[in-house]
Amino acid sequence: MPKLTITNLMPAPAGYPAYQLSALQVQDPFPADGRLVIEVAPSDTVDTEVSLDQLQRIRTQLVDLEARNLISWSVSLPAEDRRGEESDLMGDSAITYLDTSVTPIAASGPNVGANIVGTDLLLGYLQAELTLLDPANALDWLTLQAMDTGSDQNTIGIQLISDALVADPSGIEYVEPTVLPDGYTRVLELHILPATFTWATLAVILNDVVNGIVPRTSAFPLGSYRIFCSDAGAGSGADPISQGPAPLAGGTGSAAVLTVGDTTAVITLHTDLLITYDVDLTGSALGTGDTAILQLRSAGGGPSLSASVVIG
Repeated sequence: MPKLTITNLMPAPAGYPAYQLSALQVQDPFPADGRLVIEVAPSDTVDTEVSLDQLQRIRTQLVDLEARNLISWSVSLPAEDRRGEESDLMGDSAITYLDTSVTPIAASGPNVGANIVGTDLLLGYLQAELTLLDPANALDWLTLQAMDTGSDQNTIGIQLISDALVADPSGIEYVEPTVLPDGYTRVLELHILPATFTWATLAVILNDVVNGIVPRTSAFPLGSYRIFCSDAGAGSGADPISQGPAPLAGGTGSAAVLTVGDTTAVITLHTDLLITYDVDLTGSALGTGDTAILQLRSAGGGPSLSASVVIG
């Protein structure tokens, strides 16, 4: 079984017993494998053997506490863990191959559009999404999807606004409101010039680069929201209708982090079977002929995959 290590980063004030102050608890919300409550006193570290299912269910708590700088945590796997001895089971996460014959990874420069092919590359997590519907025509709709996995994407909101004051020649402007509704960490307003777009052309505009919504105004760096149009229906040719804001929903787990050697890559497409990424090895210690470890891991400390790649 995996061993979960949790350190309580809160010190106990001088003169007070550690057990009386600032103890933290992590509890399995659905104890299908038996009751699990882990309590960690201030400045203390606790090691606990947990099942893979228990780890999955309490991961949200661990990630939240870590994000607030209350704990640090890690997971170590014994040699007999199923991911070691049963790694060939159908359905387990695996990297099948890297398409370096098509897109080699070169040292000292940018590499764009490299691919990883495998199975269950989402690591068991889900990407949040939102479908915008036309209340006047059921055949008109757009599905926007987060590129990144994870529950954090569920706090991103989308609002579609028909706006005759749009001045950008493209007919679309992106605005982020300064005051956010409760429960949102970001809201993207899509301001559409009336009689300029159909739902079909809006889908094309939202995907005219691979790594997210293209900025039409200087306020947004390229792909800053990491959202793309994953599907669309365009039955009537009508203008998009104002609506929202509404949140993306359905994201689970944590975001994935991809590194090539000592450099973090940017994932531009992520599915269970394919990852496309960019990595700039300018300034990296890797040189031509070196072997780098490519690692895909959960930012929340969960599952990970690795493969080796020779730098061209």
